Amino acid sequence: MNFNKFILDYPKSKFIPEAILKEGLCFLDIGDKSDGRYLLEKLIKDYPKSVEDRPARMYLNKTKQ
Repeated sequence: MNFNKFILDYPKSKFIPEAILKEGLCFLDIGDKSDGRYLLEKLIKDYPKSVEDRPARMYLNKTKQ
């Protein structure tokens, strides 16, 4: 799925935090730490009370190592 397209097409969706997390993880999986970290940081900043906040923080900490 194209997560960025979903985010752009449905900006008010309750699934936006999940889409941002998945997009960030996709970037990390292909080795693009810069974009992956940016998206995880954005998720934490914009959706701090979401269910996805905790896994985003976990993956963000892993990319520091």
